[in-house]
Amino acid sequence: MIRIAKNPKPLRILTHQLLQRCTVSGTAKGKSKLKAGQPLKRSKISTKKGKGGAALDDSLPKGGRIPDEKQKLYEQCLNAPTPARHLSPKERAREAEREKLGLISKERQREMEILKKGGRKAMGVPDEPMVMGTPGLDLVTLGLVDADKIPKYELTVEDGQRLAKEYSRVLMRKHRARQAAETN
Repeated sequence: MIRIAKNPKPLRILTHQLLQRCTVSGTAKGKSKLKAGQPLKRSKISTKKGKGGAALDDSLPKGGRIPDEKQKLYEQCLNAPTPARHLSPKERAREAEREKLGLISKERQREMEILKKGGRKAMGVPDEPMVMGTPGLDLVTLGLVDADKIPKYELTVEDGQRLAKEYSRVLMRKHRARQAAETN
């Protein structure tokens, strides 16, 4: 006698086993990864031009143009110079020998281009700090802080990394002390 048995696993479970269970990494189709050395793309701010009967938005300047101050700030951000490289005397000597052989690193080329252009001033970076935030409501303009008493720092990338590591150590010490106080 032949008995017809029903499949114990429904079709949904079988199809679930055939589905891909892990995600696929990579960029989406048609999207490209940003490669090093490419200039940054600036998104253009566009405004819709109103038709005859529509009221125009008062917050936008005439013609939908960006004010000169904002445009200048955009240009400074896009053309900002790279931070000064800090090299040890040994590395400087090694780089000088490589230059004699005709081998120049990209970082050194960038430094030379900035020096040819005239340094920070030619790149459009002002020496005095810019006011951040709402004009007229910053602490210096309100008279709460003297501009002369604000410390000025000239940091290299390495100095910043060293400061960040030290600050991280201080935070970890505080965290450990707090945990020890809670457990005891």
